[in-house]
Amino acid sequence: MRDFADISNASGTFPDVEAVAASGPGETDGTALTYTYLTDQFGWIQKLLNDVGMTPDDVAESSSASQILDAIKLIGRQNKVIPIMAANPLSEGLWVRSTPHKFESRSNFAALCFPLDLPHGLTIDLTVQVYVTPGAERTGTDRVSCMLYSMEYPDYIPDQIGSIVYDNGTSSIQTITVSETDLTIDNNKCYFVRIGSGDDGSSNYDFVYTVKQNIVIP
Repeated sequence: MRDFADISNASGTFPDVEAVAASGPGETDGTALTYTYLTDQFGWIQKLLNDVGMTPDDVAESSSASQILDAIKLIGRQNKVIPIMAANPLSEGLWVRSTPHKFESRSNFAALCFPLDLPHGLTIDLTVQVYVTPGAERTGTDRVSCMLYSMEYPDYIPDQIGSIVYDNGTSSIQTITVSETDLTIDNNKCYFVRIGSGDDGSSNYDFVYTVKQNIVIP
């Protein structure tokens, strides 16, 4: 950023630069509103919107609608790595931290739930990536399933969002990707990814290492 101390009639030096008021109407002894200052402001705002995939809507910022505020809320959530949370076998509402977690994919009780940090009140395109290292006994296909869910207080009944996605059945490290476009985030709901058993009933043990989420405002 530019050093605002370089602007005429500013007071102090970084990090304590202050603007100076003019001595009266029509006087020019106050801090100048210069091209240099305005360009600096335009620069960081454009960079912020670029980083979250937004473009200016040509509508003035207001207390009820602010693209800049929406972008600030999103910037900390993009490409965020979510700590693995292993579900309690009897209740997916109880969480136990485990990183990484080994689970048998054919058992429903081995389901893992990953809470997602999503911007409430916005409509987004969401991509979630789950990284899986297959166990040594992998022989079939569709061993691991991955799906998005929402859950609303006070009912706590999971509602599936979109389709189930299965792993590719290979014996190497892989990425399972679940995507949803134009997803409107409800303030009254929590959102999570559930990793569970697939369609293959053969014995197998897998490691799920981490979940990565990416958010873009369409």
